[in-house]
Amino acid sequence: MSAPQHNADRLDRIEQTLDNLTRAHEDAAQHLKATNQTLDRLAELLARSYKQSNERMDRIEQHLADAARNIAFMQAQMRGHTAQPVPPAHPAPDQE
Repeated sequence: MSAPQHNADRLDRIEQTLDNLTRAHEDAAQHLKATNQTLDRLAELLARSYKQSNERMDRIEQHLADAARNIAFMQAQMRGHTAQPVPPAHPAPDQE
């Protein structure tokens, strides 16, 4: 093989390698872009989920506080009712 042909073959291989590297770089850039878009969507979903979870926890805490107040009120009512010698809901023995 002559030197000019050998050099031409080398240049062809170098050009082919550069083309392959360019394609690989473009493919990697597209994959990176798609990955970044996926990560952005996941971040949005995570932020929305976190916000919704906090809102649910706030509602649950409010319901628990309401239930605690209602229970305390009912306990006070029962204590008041049972503490009376003749509860108003029952007739006195001498009133029968």
